Amino acid sequence: MGYLSYILVAVAVWAAVYLLYLGLSKGLSASARHQQASRFAIASVLAVAPFAVAGVERFDIPLGAIVALSTLWCLTYPVIDLFSRRAHATEIDNKMDFAFGLYLCSLLSALWLALQALWPGNAVAGAFMAAVEIPLAWIPLGQIVYAAIYGRGVDHDGLRLVMNTYPSEVWEYLRSFPLWASLVGVLGCLGFTALWFVWDIGAATPVAAGWWRPALLLLLAAVAAAIAFRGEHSPWRRAGVLTLWFDNLEYIRLNRLYASRAGERMRSFGKLTPRASHRPRTFVLVIGESASREYMSAFTPQPGEVDNTPWLSALAAGAEAPAVLFTDAYSCHFQTVPTLTSALTASNQKVPVKFHRAPSVVDAAHALGMKVWWYSNQSHIGANDTPVSLMAESADDCAWTRLALNRIPYDEALLDFLPRVTPDTDNLLVLHLKGSHFNYESRYPAEMALYPPAPGKEGYEAHYRNSLAYTDRVLAQVYDYCRANLNLAAMIYCSDHADIPTSRRSPVFNGVARLKIPLFVALSPGYAAENPSLLRGLRSMAPHLFVNDFLYDLTLAVLSPDQFPLPTLTPPLFSLLGSLPLPSDS
Repeated sequence: MGYLSYILVAVAVWAAVYLLYLGLSKGLSASARHQQASRFAIASVLAVAPFAVAGVERFDIPLGAIVALSTLWCLTYPVIDLFSRRAHATEIDNKMDFAFGLYLCSLLSALWLALQALWPGNAVAGAFMAAVEIPLAWIPLGQIVYAAIYGRGVDHDGLRLVMNTYPSEVWEYLRSFPLWASLVGVLGCLGFTALWFVWDIGAATPVAAGWWRPALLLLLAAVAAAIAFRGEHSPWRRAGVLTLWFDNLEYIRLNRLYASRAGERMRSFGKLTPRASHRPRTFVLVIGESASREYMSAFTPQPGEVDNTPWLSALAAGAEAPAVLFTDAYSCHFQTVPTLTSALTASNQKVPVKFHRAPSVVDAAHALGMKVWWYSNQSHIGANDTPVSLMAESADDCAWTRLALNRIPYDEALLDFLPRVTPDTDNLLVLHLKGSHFNYESRYPAEMALYPPAPGKEGYEAHYRNSLAYTDRVLAQVYDYCRANLNLAAMIYCSDHADIPTSRRSPVFNGVARLKIPLFVALSPGYAAENPSLLRGLRSMAPHLFVNDFLYDLTLAVLSPDQFPLPTLTPPLFSLLGSLPLPSDS
């Protein structure tokens, strides 16, 4: 095969890549088209150059696998991204995925051919190449699986959810599939990995004779690696899914400034007045998980059905300082971490503030002279320093239940922490429930099965209602303990977001029903009598639209009504809705 043939192949590669780039893009300017034509020309020459240097005249399986892997990198993210965003995006330009795919072809093929020229058929060299190629293959393959399951490409929220997921949640998610499907998936992944090693170990690709060939191939590999990976503006850093990954790493880095900015946040309160000498009181803030008010009897009664919130229904109907139920409350996001980053800090839709600069409910309680106790049945993801974990760690005392790989304790495990709260101080007690997190059947004990579930997916709704019934029991136990032992002043309960129990857990937004959350505030009779204007204000707000990125403001108004007013302006409904294609139920 003469060098003219390799030049023609390079031209054909350039033409194919450039046409695919144009077809999978949207809203490109003329300058962008011309710039990428030049970029792809250079990358195409580099992609074909190792084959020309080695004198390769036919493809074998290892080289075919390299070309297939590079093609996956060129096409996977652009194809899925266009499918996901074509209806509402004005510009789609995933040029770096094509460029990285071409440079990757140059790097891997040059490295493989150099090793074959130096040590033909060497098993160690083959195993090394497989170990490099397999992780690179799983990145586009993972995107394909994600898109097949959820019907759209991975985005910041989806990737952040993956990064913040811990082993017990992965185990529970796998258990939600039929056993045969999980086994097929796991065995398929293992078989695919093993097969790739078999392809490379012992394979021998013929390379033309000449001492200079392996040296030039290694030089080509070094050049391709430098272009593909070196620097913040490299194709690797700017390829679609990798851009999301590095953006999330930067988000984590900024979060780590949280502790060092504590003084700045505290100064933002100015001079607050702690309460004068008095009998100490405790305020309780309970953060629910995935609870929907549409499936709670206290908020949405279902005639003829079992009341799955008997304690809350009774508390709301009480004659003396009843619980105030917010019947039109919504979440500001559909995932836990972004929701609570706003709900528990001063950052909201109207005044967005970077997390490390936004005062939290913990900061506010400290400014009021309170001790803060934070206990959670959610995971402590210290490696990623999520805002929720960082806020918890700024409390005077914080603890997490022990999570096993195959079991998450029921929320009643949090009751074991309550004796740690001292009754001789003003307290803010924060409890973070596991609530109704998928899988629902794992969230409640057998005796709370008020609704008999059907097998499989048809039973999701019954399991979900039962998990809400169990949450009602846990809330009652927390309320009774704090009233009897900690001089309870007020209790606030708000779920982070809701869920749609008739569908599998999804990292993508799939309906406004995922935002319809329960929220209530229960004042003790004594505290209500001391603050009648607070009770009137809560009752006035309760029927109106409330988005939980203002939970911070609501909590501060309950902690110190004379220093923090209730939020008076109803925020717009969920700013994220403006940037998402809504499903039909919206």
